[in-house]
Amino acid sequence: MNQLKGNQCDRTKNKKRFPDTILTRAIKSKDSACIRLILDTIYRGYIYRTIIDHVCDDGRTALWHACKNGDFDLVQELIEDGHATINKCGVLIVATQNGYEKIVDYLLSKGCDPNRYTKNYNETALHAASRRNHLGIVNALLKHDADPTITMMIDKNIG
Repeated sequence: MNQLKGNQCDRTKNKKRFPDTILTRAIKSKDSACIRLILDTIYRGYIYRTIIDHVCDDGRTALWHACKNGDFDLVQELIEDGHATINKCGVLIVATQNGYEKIVDYLLSKGCDPNRYTKNYNETALHAASRRNHLGIVNALLKHDADPTITMMIDKNIG
């Protein structure tokens, strides 16, 4: 029996983690039929809802990938039906960087914090919008109390 336990531990220890969930993989590949099937399966309870907020190996969630792709309908569904966490993994920042004003407005209307730093970014959404000249997004962020006095964090270990 001890030998079996040892083998089980070795197998578990050497198992590779997959970089994506089935949902993030489908969103990355923009496969709308697959996304629909997975979400319907989640809503019926056959797949745990935690998959929606799961942070993959790259530090991203399904909502982050939907924001990066500019898929407003999917962003809205993940938040309203899937109860995705909006203040996680820089979803506002990635939507801002890519100039998706409709998604930024929606995230802000749902209470997304415009002043939040994440460990993956060394800037706030306001920094990202300003650097990329997304004036409409800058105005939306300021309307939702983005703080223009926040300075970027500098990593003292760099150069």
